[in-house]
Amino acid sequence: MADTDVTRLQLSFKNAEDKTYSMSFLYPKADVTALEIDTTMDLILAKNIIQTKGGELISVFDGGLVNRTFTDLVE
Repeated sequence: MADTDVTRLQLSFKNAEDKTYSMSFLYPKADVTALEIDTTMDLILAKNIIQTKGGELISVFDGGLVNRTFTDLVE
């Protein structure tokens, strides 16, 4: 198996119970900007399209890119 690199866009919010709710998306565009991430998160909050066990999302907590590298050592 070959070595692999995977990047995810992770968006984290606080819900009505002040608990963190995160969602992630595989393969974000390579040149995604902080402004685009902020705008997306603000839109998700404004449209109120996500309902969690702890209620609606009420604020942005964190957002960014998560990179995972797997180095195959056994072949």
